[in-house]
Order: sequence, then C-alpha cells, then structure tokens
Amino acid sequence: MRDTAPGGFVGFVVAGTRRRRLAILGAVAAAVMVVGGVAITRPTHQALPQPAGQGASSPATIPTASPTTSLPASQSAADARAYGIDPAVAALPIGVRVFQPDPASWPLAPAQASTPEGLWLVSLPYVSPDYDDAAHPGLLTEYGELLLLTPDRSRILRAYPFRGLLPQWLLVTPKAVYCGRQGDGGLPNSLVCRVDRSTGALIVVVFPGPEEFATEDYFVTDTPQALAGRPGSWHLAGSNPSADLQHVPQLTADGLVFAPYPNQSGGGRELRLDPATLK
Repeated sequence: MRDTAPGGFVGFVVAGTRRRRLAILGAVAAAVMVVGGVAITRPTHQALPQPAGQGASSPATIPTASPTTSLPASQSAADARAYGIDPAVAALPIGVRVFQPDPASWPLAPAQASTPEGLWLVSLPYVSPDYDDAAHPGLLTEYGELLLLTPDRSRILRAYPFRGLLPQWLLVTPKAVYCGRQGDGGLPNSLVCRVDRSTGALIVVVFPGPEEFATEDYFVTDTPQALAGRPGSWHLAGSNPSADLQHVPQLTADGLVFAPYPNQSGGGRELRLDPATLK
C-alpha cells in the first residue's frame, strides 16, 4: 500500500533512521491548509490548557552539552511538564526545535497557518541542520511536533509531541486544528489528530500499518501500551483504511472526509471521521 504513495511521497522501505532523515529532507515537508482562518471569532486562548487558566511561563536558560549552551531554552520546565514534552527537548533553542523542510519539496499547501491565537505549524526538528545529534544522541530521533507559536515565532504557546508518528499535513478550521500522516515503510502507522482551538485538548487516532512492516517500525506505536501515557487522548482504530491519509481532507457537513487512496487495488475507499471525536 505504501510502495506507490500519491504525490511523490517516499515510495520505498526506509532502512534506518539516517536514510529516513535524508529522505525527508529531500521529499517531505509539512503541508498546511486553512479553512475560514481569517473570518472567525477569536477563541478564548489559554496558553496552557493543563492546568487551565495559566499562561505560558517565560523560557529559562537551561545548560546543555552542545554549542548552543548560551542560547535560551525554547520552553520552560513548567510548560514542558504541562504538555508532556521531554525536558531535554524543551531545553533546545527555538531555532533548533522549530524547523520545517523546504515547502517546495511537498507542494500541497502553504507551510504554516496564521490564526488569531498565533502561528500553527508542524515542526520536524530531527532533520534540522542545526541539531547536534552527537551532543544529544537519540533525543530527536523520529520526533515531530504540532506547535502554536507567537506570530514572530519567538515563543512556543502550545506544543504537542509526536514521536514515531511524524505529521505530514495541517488543517485549520474555525473550531479545531487537524494534523495527520500516511504510514510508509519506515514508520508504517498512520494517524489523524485534532486540537480544540479553545481548550487545547488533543485527540489522536492511530491506524496500524500492514503486518509485514510492523517489525521495521523503530518506535512501536500500534499497541495500547505504546500509546499509554502520551499527552492527550490517543486510541487505536482498525487497520489502515484504503483512504488517502497523506493529503489534507475536506471538512464537509458529513464529516472530515479523506479521499480514496488512488493506488489501492480497486481504487480504495473514502474515509469519514466525526470532526469532533475522530470516530
């Protein structure tokens, strides 16, 4: 199913983190689409929904064993705990942690979405040229985030970690922000996520990939035990449907609609999810 993905996506089994990292630099970047983004009522914004009512703390300088020691951390320790972010990730400078590959390599939509509450984007810091893997071995391996930044990109307001399930697209609607990915040979599982723009609550549904790829997934992400403890509400669906989860879906009166997967035998089938629950 993943060998001939639409839109020029990586169409081969990636053997190891380094090859997948190079493949993403050359072939994958986050895609973004905005629906009604400039004609909505500004929601009540809480920078930290957990616990509610608190604003994002000012980033503090945290020493790290890298050339970026003198640069301020991208998030405070308190904010990192509230969002389930690894403290070592929060200690990275924002210039390392916030990174998007060249949008020209994934020309499905603009690379970011400006909203009244700030700038939403999908970040793939593990392919950042400024990341020192020798100083932080394994810290950002197969790690991506959905972030809400201040308009000038100088501060993280919200952060949602996706280790082993790297988002590929972003859809902003008046009520929610959606993200998702189509599994491939290297990371075979797919997902769809929803963040409530008012409360910040996160829902994620994971679609396990084909069994023949299961042992090649460096991070096990298709068991209840593997998803337990992740921030937000995560649950497993059935096997990956014959729908195209690689491209941005359409929000219609009938739900969040994903088109049929074009390379699926028989043409595939569309997938409809409830826009509020992803069920």
